[in-house]
This record gives sequence, structure tokens and C-alpha cells, in this order.
Amino acid sequence: MNRLSMGLWATVFAFSGQAIAEQEIEIGNKTIKLQDKPEDGYLNLDEPSSFLWMTDALPEVDLSQWQTPVKDQANRGSCAYFTSIALVEHALKVYYPDNRDVNLSEEYLIYANKKLDGISSNGDGSFLYYNLNSLKRHGFMLEESMPYTHSWFSPGMPCEDYEDNGQAPQFCRSHYAPSQVALDNRVASQDFNLNISQVRSMDEVIERLSEGQGVTISVPVNQNGWRSARVEHNQALEDECQDKPDLCGGHTVLLTGYNLDKREFYFKNSWGQEWGEQGYGIMPFEFVQNWSYGSFFYARFQRLNSDLRNQLTPISLENAEASLVQNVLNKGQAGIRVDFSFRFLAPVGTFYYASVFAQRKGEADSYQAIEIIGEDGASSYLSDREYRIAFTADDLSFSNDKPLSLFISYDELSKAGIDLNDPSIFLRPSVYSMTDIESYGVLYRDYLPIAN
Repeated sequence: MNRLSMGLWATVFAFSGQAIAEQEIEIGNKTIKLQDKPEDGYLNLDEPSSFLWMTDALPEVDLSQWQTPVKDQANRGSCAYFTSIALVEHALKVYYPDNRDVNLSEEYLIYANKKLDGISSNGDGSFLYYNLNSLKRHGFMLEESMPYTHSWFSPGMPCEDYEDNGQAPQFCRSHYAPSQVALDNRVASQDFNLNISQVRSMDEVIERLSEGQGVTISVPVNQNGWRSARVEHNQALEDECQDKPDLCGGHTVLLTGYNLDKREFYFKNSWGQEWGEQGYGIMPFEFVQNWSYGSFFYARFQRLNSDLRNQLTPISLENAEASLVQNVLNKGQAGIRVDFSFRFLAPVGTFYYASVFAQRKGEADSYQAIEIIGEDGASSYLSDREYRIAFTADDLSFSNDKPLSLFISYDELSKAGIDLNDPSIFLRPSVYSMTDIESYGVLYRDYLPIAN
């Protein structure tokens, strides 16, 4: 039995037998999908021992230089997969003498955990313990072999006709299987020895960090406590979670350092580099002591039979352009079609997003998206959009003869109070790359006037 499996079942996570519910919160202008937050079962760890301040323990440790770039889980509640991969990528940087960045595939770990091992297959979320066991059992692969994709419930994706809930088919969460080429390039379980160990106390968390080891942690999130890089959770925020559960959820991060005098930990998040301090945050000791749950882990490679180096070149578009076609019929409605033509330079399996938004041009060439209010009072933007995965060559290349087309009806424009002859109204066609590091990287954008 490996060390990770020995005697941890009772302490891994008290709720591991339950289905993982998910909650969406708003942080800044971004929607974050969280896992379910436990109602009790917090660890209530002991205060760090005074000997840490009296011995040779470093007063401050910052392991950010030993981390790979901060990533973005985007619109999936996949934080525990990102934290697990962050831990292993950190272990690779420590293992290799040249401190190299190796970008591993979260998508493959999700597939291995949900499809091959059948764990947490009815939701986006997962548990660190099971993720790390799946990685040891099934190995890992580079991001370029199986790129991360956003939610399959998005428009244009395979599960757009299903509700995003526990009744959706399992493949809506596990996504596609890796290609044979990807499997051939995988680092299989027999090709490495990764020692994953549990951390059981605040003292040991600090000791492991002082040794240069990142440590995973599970914590609650109240969106009112995570609006800046310095996060917090206390009894008042916990009580607010009871009264307003829509504000709260569960989350995992990687601890990357500490400051003994200030009594705070540093951590790497998975909400993109725009959150916090380039994706990093600060967490008071009291947060970890009183409100953490589950088990903490650190990892160290003892053997690796692969010289892993990412071969990814920057994703880009070639010969990109868009044009408007007026008076087009689409599903019985007349409107404006926007035809895209481009060549998408990216590995097969890469996720991307095309959209058209109606915009009003203001002063100094500024543009503002046009908002519409539905019959239910909900607001949205006048647009059409489509998410795509580059499965085949047909998904990588579009031409004037075979364009990628989006559509906005005249009826929608009229309901938004738009005059088709208004020279200040434009349609904004855009194409974005969507990777595990950058959710919406603009590859192409233009502004096309709708006035004849």
C-alpha cells in the first residue's frame, strides 16, 4: 500500500461519499465556480509551537520562484485538479536542476479521475486525495497532449442541450478520451516514483514550506472575504454563509510560503493572473487553523524516467478576417450574419471561442457593449457566441467558402432600440484562445459598422 493510502480514509475529507454540489460566486467581473462548502468538520488545528520562533526556522519563506505560471480554471469547478497539478508541477521544478516550467494537463487528470476511476463523475469538483491517487495510478501528460477545455455546457459544446447538474451524462464532466498519440507520450505510472505525504499540523505545514515543499490545502470561500489578495474567513463570514449560501463554497489552493512575524501564509490560486497579486494571495494563520478541512499534502519526485519539456508554440490565428452579410434568413428570422475566416495555429484538442457583440461607439474610439433586458428582468448583452474544440483539421481552418458564422437578428436589434442606419452602432467579431493559463486571450478583434 502506498504512503498516501495508509490510514487516511477517516481524515481525507469527511464528505467524500457525497455528491459534489457546486456554487457560483462573483469576484470582480468574473464568475467563479466553487465546490460545496462543508457545514462542519473544520480541523481546528493547534497553534504553531513557539519553538518555530526560537529555532533556526526561517522567519519568511516565499516559494513563488519555484512555481509554474498561475493558471485559470475558468468556468468549471475544477480547483482541486488545478491544485493537484500545481503541486506536481512544483515538484518537477524542484526535481529538475534547471528549475524548468513544465505545463501538465489538468484535462487528463480530470479524465483519469472521473472516467477511469469513476470518482466525482456527476460534477466538476473533486477531492485532492483521489486526484493524487489517480495521478499515481494513471500517470500524467503534457498540456499540449490534452489541452484544458472550458465547460461542455457552453453554447456550441457537446452538452449545451443538457442542464448543468448531477443528472447530466457523465461525459459532460470527464470530456473526451486522450488520443493514442497522447497516450503514447504519457508518463505512465511505472515511469516515475512520486512520494505524496500527508501534513498533519500547523508546525509541519511550516516545516515543509521551510524545506521548499509546497502544501495543498482546502478552505471555505465567502466571496466577501476573497475580493483582494489578502483573504479571510471568520465566524461572521461563516454565519453569513449559513444565511446566504449563494455567497459561499469550498476551494483548494497551494500554500507557497509564510511569514512568521506577520502570521500569514502565501498561496497560489487558480483564478487567473488578474486575481490577487498576479494570481497569488495571503492567508492569515488563523484562517488555516480554524477553517481548513480535509487533508494537506506535499509531494516529492524520487525517480522520473522522462525529460519533460513543453513544445508548445504560442497559439495564434493566421489570415483572420470577418465580414457582415445583411438580410440573411436564419431559422426563420432575418438578420445580420458575421462570417469569420482564419487558420487556427494550435494543437488538436485546443479550446477556443468566437463571438459577435453589438457595440455603441463613443468618444475617443471607445466602445460599449449594448445591454438588453429580458422579459424576466434579467440583463444580458446583444450577442452571439460559440465555443469550439479543435478536434479535426476542419475545426482549425475556415475560409470565405466555408466560414465560421454567427448571427444577430433584426428583431433583437430592434428590441434593443437600435436604428440600423445609426453610424455609431458596430458589431465586434472576436476570436479568443482559451487555455489553462489564460481564459480569454484575444487572437482577433474588429469593429464592423452595421449602417449601409
